[in-house]
Amino acid sequence: MNISDLLALLHEEFALDVPMAQQAALDAAAQPGEAAALLEPVVGYIERSVQASALVSLDGWGNFLSQVSQFTQLQMMSPDHASLQWLAGWTTPALAYLESPAQAATAQAIIAYLKACPQATDDAALSVLHAQLLVPPALTSEEAAAAQAVVEDATLEDVSLQTDDVDGGLLSAMLQDAPEQLERLMGYLDELVAGKADSARMIEAQRIAHTFKGSGNIIGLPGIGRIAHRLEDVMEWTIEQVQAGEGSNSAALQDMRHSVGILQHMVAHLQGEEAPPGGAQECLQRLIDWVNWIRQGVAAAQSPEPLAAQGAMNVVAFRADITPANSINAGQNEPQSADVQMLRVGVDRLSRVLRRATQSIVASQRVGQLVRTANDRLSAIEVSHAELARRLRELEQTVDKQVVQLRGQKESGESFDPLEMDRYDALYTLSRFVTEAVQDELELAREARNQVALAQQLIRDEDQIQREQHRDLLGARLVPVKSILPRLKRNVAQTAASTGKQAQLVVEGDNTTLDADVLTRLTEPLLHLLRNAVDHGLESTEERHMLGKNEVGTITLSFRRVGQDVELICADDGKGLDLPTIYDKAVEYGLIEQGTELSEDEMRRLILRPGFSTKGEVTEVSGRGVGMDVVNDRVSGLKGRLDIESQPYAGSRFIVRVPVSSGAVQALIVQSAQEEVALPSDQVVQALAADEVEIIPGASPVLRHLGQEYPVYPLGVWLGFEDTHTTASLAGKPAVLCRGATQTVAVIVDAVVDARELILQDVGRLARRIAGVVGGALRNDGRPMFLLDVAALERASQTTRRAGSSLALRRRMAVQRTRVLVVDDALSVRRSMEQLLEDAGYDVVTAADGFLALEVVRSRAPAIVLTDLEMPNLNGLELTKRLRELPQFMGTPIVMITSRASDKHREMAEEAGVDLYLTKPYTDATLIEHVKRLTSQDASALLV
Repeated sequence: MNISDLLALLHEEFALDVPMAQQAALDAAAQPGEAAALLEPVVGYIERSVQASALVSLDGWGNFLSQVSQFTQLQMMSPDHASLQWLAGWTTPALAYLESPAQAATAQAIIAYLKACPQATDDAALSVLHAQLLVPPALTSEEAAAAQAVVEDATLEDVSLQTDDVDGGLLSAMLQDAPEQLERLMGYLDELVAGKADSARMIEAQRIAHTFKGSGNIIGLPGIGRIAHRLEDVMEWTIEQVQAGEGSNSAALQDMRHSVGILQHMVAHLQGEEAPPGGAQECLQRLIDWVNWIRQGVAAAQSPEPLAAQGAMNVVAFRADITPANSINAGQNEPQSADVQMLRVGVDRLSRVLRRATQSIVASQRVGQLVRTANDRLSAIEVSHAELARRLRELEQTVDKQVVQLRGQKESGESFDPLEMDRYDALYTLSRFVTEAVQDELELAREARNQVALAQQLIRDEDQIQREQHRDLLGARLVPVKSILPRLKRNVAQTAASTGKQAQLVVEGDNTTLDADVLTRLTEPLLHLLRNAVDHGLESTEERHMLGKNEVGTITLSFRRVGQDVELICADDGKGLDLPTIYDKAVEYGLIEQGTELSEDEMRRLILRPGFSTKGEVTEVSGRGVGMDVVNDRVSGLKGRLDIESQPYAGSRFIVRVPVSSGAVQALIVQSAQEEVALPSDQVVQALAADEVEIIPGASPVLRHLGQEYPVYPLGVWLGFEDTHTTASLAGKPAVLCRGATQTVAVIVDAVVDARELILQDVGRLARRIAGVVGGALRNDGRPMFLLDVAALERASQTTRRAGSSLALRRRMAVQRTRVLVVDDALSVRRSMEQLLEDAGYDVVTAADGFLALEVVRSRAPAIVLTDLEMPNLNGLELTKRLRELPQFMGTPIVMITSRASDKHREMAEEAGVDLYLTKPYTDATLIEHVKRLTSQDASALLV
């Protein structure tokens, strides 16, 4: 199809809605209050026309329409009668230009129309537009060369769906949008088959295929990326055929529908719902054949046999919507049959169900407590009735004696009052009646107690069922650690490139499973640990060479299950922690006094202070001191612990232990100062009764047990319930031997209450910051009870650091990160770039199209904008133009990232005001380098 044919088709399509646009403006002028609703279809019509203009390289005409669109949107917000009257005439010069493009007369007519606008116009902008309008449409050299190129045959690698090296979060993001997008694409093709699709809907279909191509390629799924790529090529040709009035090739349409079906099948497989499609390679090869026929000019005459449809398997994997690799099964301990039907459930919904199950357990415990209380009351009633019955028997005996005595008097003829005899007869009858009533009530109380005992048994059974359900739900949330490995590996490579070092990441135990929520919350600390290992731990290549080490530093990340916890160790073979420098920095920041004696463990843990850093300058990678404190805070929030080991020139080891699940924990309940608190069972070595406690007095008293001595710490003093203690005050109290920070310690308590499983509740961010508090649960009476970390309490009691952060640390932490705005309509692309840039130390915000991007920049201006070219509503070119019209964004760097590599698109981007036109594929390092260059600033100058 040549340019003349395309222009004729564009003219025909554009002319269809000209009357609508004219009438809408006139109606809006007559009804200003309805302007927004009346003009909204006009904006859509103009935007579709702008997109269509790109097909024939009518940059000037598209620019004119864009200006009309902007003016129309202004009238939607603030209608003006004169402006709306002027707006009713824009279609006349636009239609005339399509009839005679790049002619002086039609170009001048557009300029004259803009000059007649009631609002002031920019003469310089009109001059630029006039020059654009005089440029005739033409195919670029790239497009001409592409028309002759032959595409190679499809291979199995081209349709691979392997997810081993795919970031699970990015894949999940793509799969959220994919089903709905493919359904729309299939609908557009059905309309095309039926001859009902208009130009705008066909272009939208091509855009969806283009988005799919980009998502598949950026995530690393060649099967999706390449099929979508060739589908886009065939669709583009089909659109040209239809717009030229030559009709569509029915065989091509059927093959395109089949390819969309294959894509749907691929998505279902990645979601865990179906087996991989068997005809993917054949499908891709057919699309490649069509592309070659198109480029050879013989496609219209082709009618190959239709591809065979692939049957779908009726097997659905129950999975959390975190990553397709993270398929999770309800009832993991039960064998799964091959034909089992499973259900796909999102993690958010599963979390809600789990939270309700937790609430049910707590409610069941409270009901159980009420039933136990009722049972105790019934027992008390039984005792009371028994006592009452005994007293009544005594009363009966007394009455009987009195009655016998009176009857004897009567029979012996002694003086006798008949009325007195009547009174005693009545009293005797009444006592008998009361005795029988009390006995009846006692029987009722016993029956009630039996019923309560039965209810208790049912409650215990129900509680057991609820706990099993809770454990099953927790098990259903377990996902393998390997799902986040691509991001971790990229983080190491990126940090190494930024710091000029060489590093490799070795991962052990990546099949270890964790709760999905725990793994998500653990990802950020892991990224900080790895970034810290490269930037602070590893030496430069030159230093490693001088020390006789391998020039490539090694970071080992290992995972393993330890009881109900997962232990992860991040180890490097670098220089280790520089303790003297850490000490000097602590003095400089005002954390300690000069000359204060600190243990090595205390000095190592100084790096966990917010704002603490041994770096003298701030970079995007480090220097703010907001890395290791984040690690410590997140690990504490997960009810875990962080330990640090380091040897000079031998490297460092950061050991993190967190619960596999964040839902339940076994704990020992103890009492101190009339308050009940919980100690995690994995920290408890042994509970000692009061008569087993032998305190050895001294400056630092110790507890002796079975020949071993342990440091003594009163829990009440740790928690602030008591001010001081003496050796005498510790005597006669039970103790709990616990694993402390560096050794086993003896914790003195008032009483050991119980040992049971706690259903944990979120205690909030503020409570988690209290030293030693790592979680909470509800007691049977509904009151809260806190879960403690003995090691953290011990460290807090021994620290010689100053409690508050110094001004220097607060200033260092206050340094803001460079803000980057990412604009792309594909969720997976936004997530991918967001992760990449955040891992590089940038503050990232995202938007799905140009209009949303304009809303984002109003709240806070970004330092740089990264935008896609083709997007719905407002594309990248129009977004750039609008930003350049605002004074505050005239100097903001704008990078356009697209797969369109033609000179035409580059020139359009340059004219719009794009600073850098980056074509896909590109490397992460390349993008980061461009962002650094365009946002370069002396970060060290930010330090005060």
